[in-house]
Amino acid sequence: MLIQAVETYLAVRRAADFKLDAVERYLRSFAQFATAQGDTHVVTHTAIAWAEQGASEPQRHNRLSVVVRFARFSHAEDPHHEVPPGRLFYGQRRRRVPYLFREEDLQALLAQAAHLGPPDSLHPHTYSTLLSTWTKVLPQFTLLENQSYISSQTVGGSLRPQHTVVGMTHTPKTVTNNTL
Repeated sequence: MLIQAVETYLAVRRAADFKLDAVERYLRSFAQFATAQGDTHVVTHTAIAWAEQGASEPQRHNRLSVVVRFARFSHAEDPHHEVPPGRLFYGQRRRRVPYLFREEDLQALLAQAAHLGPPDSLHPHTYSTLLSTWTKVLPQFTLLENQSYISSQTVGGSLRPQHTVVGMTHTPKTVTNNTL
């Protein structure tokens, strides 16, 4: 019964001009897994157990998402199909929290840059100059009164840095040094 439901789902989606190569592989794999478990309908714990076989967190998310879409479709026709929770696995890589330098951190970084090797090279002078220029030219990250954040951005080492003001309730605005 489950394999027939997969065939129906794929036929309807293809009629709507969807390309379903990966979806078809996932659903056929799920249907075989669920049938081997003795299920005739989508069952939440079986869908989760099948999705957990994915090698990575994003793959587990993708596998479960495909089954959730299929289960919603099938549940509309037959209420015995369970719809698994869609947000069980995290599908995107988590971004690292940016590190905000304090004044002491910048001073320590400048001190370390002054001791770069090899001896008698321009590396210490180059990096000390570059870092000290950045600390003087680019503003610190600050929290403004209206809960907006101001951050610094330079594009390709541009001589005229642009500053982006990003607000919580309004669209980002880009302004140059002349308008700050």
